[in-house]
Amino acid sequence: QCKGWTGSGNVPSVGTNNQVTFVMDQNSSITWNWDASYKLDLAVEGNGNVDGGGWYASGITNIITATPDQDHYFKGWTGDVATNQNPLEVIMDSPKSLTANFGPKPRFGSICISNDCSAITLECLETGVLYRIEESTNLLAGESGWSVTNSFTADNSITNVSLPTAGAVKFYRCRFTW
Repeated sequence: QCKGWTGSGNVPSVGTNNQVTFVMDQNSSITWNWDASYKLDLAVEGNGNVDGGGWYASGITNIITATPDQDHYFKGWTGDVATNQNPLEVIMDSPKSLTANFGPKPRFGSICISNDCSAITLECLETGVLYRIEESTNLLAGESGWSVTNSFTADNSITNVSLPTAGAVKFYRCRFTW
């Protein structure tokens, strides 16, 4: 956006609009003064949406938010800023382009609730998701009543996870993080 000008010679010395008229009969100069603005281009990969793109004055901190659709999760930002922070503060000191990446929430299959299971079968739809197999002797145990018996990172496949053999009935659950 034009803030005005400075001039010498026949050009008036200063102005605050985007036009000036003068007759030139000597060496003259004009310097246009501009406010710097930068564009923040946002894109989406997967199922979700993002808010906060557009033009911003130089130095402004803009907050952008990625919102996943139902049964999806936010995987992270790629482009000029790579992070999984959400919402994200972006300092507009140059043009920027970011993509909000979304993936389907991981699903899991059978969960064992007896002492004769030897494995849990999981359908691992998303690469890089950390699954934790947890066990407890009490199905209604609070968070401190469960312990991790196995963990692995998914690789887009059907995965059989071995369970420790137990002499007593134990309950197993699968949890995932991203």
